Amino acid sequence: MSRFYWLHETKEPTASFDAAHQWSLPGVRCHTCGATWASAGHQYPAVDLSQLSERHEFKKARPEPFPEFARLRELVRPLAPPGAALPPGTQLGPLVGSASGKFGPFTSLGDLLWVLRRDALERLQAEGVRGLLGCRTELRFRQNDPPELFELQIEPHGRLHRDCIPPDVPPTLRNMWLGVFPTAG
Repeated sequence: MSRFYWLHETKEPTASFDAAHQWSLPGVRCHTCGATWASAGHQYPAVDLSQLSERHEFKKARPEPFPEFARLRELVRPLAPPGAALPPGTQLGPLVGSASGKFGPFTSLGDLLWVLRRDALERLQAEGVRGLLGCRTELRFRQNDPPELFELQIEPHGRLHRDCIPPDVPPTLRNMWLGVFPTAG
């Protein structure tokens, strides 16, 4: 039996945060069509690159030729969840930045980035929601007694159906939308 949970948006924002993940894979510049692209929604806040000697190469967002992207992706692969696609632009590590205001149980920054308070995470677990991996954020507050905020590591497993992509999309972008990422070599 499946259970679904609905999140209701408040009328007035009561909290905000300005944050990004500590590291990311670079975008890719296609050698054929010249397009530069990166994905959205691939966030692995539990992946810790702090022990990699090359960790500084994951700090700055930038496009790279595919071979360089593939080299960096393979450095991350042993630290990522098994089977993770790790497309260009994958976000890694904790959210780092500043925050202020009164956070509700769930608070979003845009559509893809959500944080939740400890009590909300514990309540979901108490209700029997399994497989939740809550990752502590590194958000800085000026206020006294700031909330303890977590980001869920939600692994994306869906893909677009081939019929959803317009026929005039170049093969390189078509493969990206379908989740087909070439391997190095």
